[in-house]
Amino acid sequence: MFRWWAFGASFLMMAASVNSAAQALTQKQRLADFDQLVGAVETLYGPYQFKQDKGILVFGDHVENFRTKVAETKTNLEFYGAIQEFVAGFKDGHFSVSLPSKRISKLGFSTDLIGGSVLISSIDRKVLSEEKFKFEIGDEVVSVDGVSALDLVDRYSKQIGSGNPLSVKRIASWMVARRPGRWGLFVDGKSAKVEIRRGQSQVVESIELDWQTTGDLIDENESLQPQSQGVSRLGSKVVGSYMMLVNESLLGHRDLVDDNFICSGKTRIEAPEGAEWILKEPISAFIFESEKGKIGFLRIPHYFPQPNPGETREAATQRWYEAYRFAVKKFEESTVGLIIDQDHNCGGSVTFVEDMMALFMNRPFKPMQFALRANKETYLDWKSWQNEEPAETLIYQAFKLMVDMLEKTWKTAPGSMTELVNFRGENTVYPDRQANYTKPIVMLIDEMAGSGGDAFPSNMKGEGRAKLFGMQTSGLGGSVMEIPSLTNSRLDVRLTRTLFFKPNGDPVENNGAIPDREYQITRDDVMYGYKTYLSKVTGYLLEQL
Repeated sequence: MFRWWAFGASFLMMAASVNSAAQALTQKQRLADFDQLVGAVETLYGPYQFKQDKGILVFGDHVENFRTKVAETKTNLEFYGAIQEFVAGFKDGHFSVSLPSKRISKLGFSTDLIGGSVLISSIDRKVLSEEKFKFEIGDEVVSVDGVSALDLVDRYSKQIGSGNPLSVKRIASWMVARRPGRWGLFVDGKSAKVEIRRGQSQVVESIELDWQTTGDLIDENESLQPQSQGVSRLGSKVVGSYMMLVNESLLGHRDLVDDNFICSGKTRIEAPEGAEWILKEPISAFIFESEKGKIGFLRIPHYFPQPNPGETREAATQRWYEAYRFAVKKFEESTVGLIIDQDHNCGGSVTFVEDMMALFMNRPFKPMQFALRANKETYLDWKSWQNEEPAETLIYQAFKLMVDMLEKTWKTAPGSMTELVNFRGENTVYPDRQANYTKPIVMLIDEMAGSGGDAFPSNMKGEGRAKLFGMQTSGLGGSVMEIPSLTNSRLDVRLTRTLFFKPNGDPVENNGAIPDREYQITRDDVMYGYKTYLSKVTGYLLEQL
């Protein structure tokens, strides 16, 4: 059952000594790297035509504008900034470029954009003791070194791509107190003057904090991008590049925020008093009382279970899925409705998303639908996988259908998208036989859930099995793969190769999953265990009973 397919500006200038850490690129080298990236987009980028049809950009004008900017850059960092701003213009969280640097500078706390303000979201008390740093979670960061926090958010937003503008702002807000070198945000100086507002008062205090800097300045031998690769359901060969729905916006930035919740089975929502815990590892699952009966609560942080030391990926996948099965069976036996917490979901495997749906669907359903860009590389990839399988097998026949469709589209309309297909090798997915939840479901979604985190709620809603509560998801609607690093700068590039679609045929890219009832997180939620959030979603679930 468990096979894997791989889913899913303005820069702070450093001192001159920093630039000396790497040899300055010549204008010719910078333009060569830019042209290499443009060529990859023209031939490989899945949403190439979609972005233009949607009016997100006019590709030729976009290229001409940024080729001029690249030619005018004088330093490596200026070049990196221009490249990242070029990529951000596609408004695609799967399309990313990063420096090969592990350097990061932190002030000892993290920040998030809540209610239009940059608030402290976590504090590292090993770095900032209560005596030294008397501020609390929920206090507002007003400025850093004389630049307002909201101006910093606007500045950093220029180099961040996502399908949802709110997602861009949230990620940019994380960089106010944590500056990653892979984004060119190298700190020039050892300390920072930070202005912080206590609570919602008019009292603003200043404090000088040391930057805690770790990591190499620029390490061109290391890639920082998460490696996502898996085994195809169609066979034992790796087909991973096309079938991983990974939320790069979260996986690539987990060190910018308190990641006890992001991509974690832990939930930030405080369980009500008297709740019965079903599981705490590897996921959070509990049952609590309501006025209409017992309600289940289940955390789904991602769709790519990671192995423990010495554990195979297949074993990890089985272990996580059995945990979900166990919880779902308990919920079916004793609850009248279920809340699924999918906030800040990091995405994952196409087939794991579909397998998870099988726990909640009470009838057969179609696998996720994709369109591939028909070109020589895509055709040759699938042709090679087909040829590695025995001809007298269903696996071979499944590959052949894909190859024939790619060849036909490539020859008749080179570079266009294929008809909709699935990557499962089967036309129907059936409900899980051992555990299946049949009662009403409300799913928590937010602007930080993306890719697989777009796919699962979109499909659950489209199949009529869940109501969605919260904010529109990121809109990262395709599978992602690495391409060769840019030749001279060694910038790491990940590129969207496909588009996937909701059951009604609408693209997920730049659309995401749409809530049936909108709710935006508040300062009180952050400070008080998200009790109001849980109360509101519980009330919405009870309306469905």
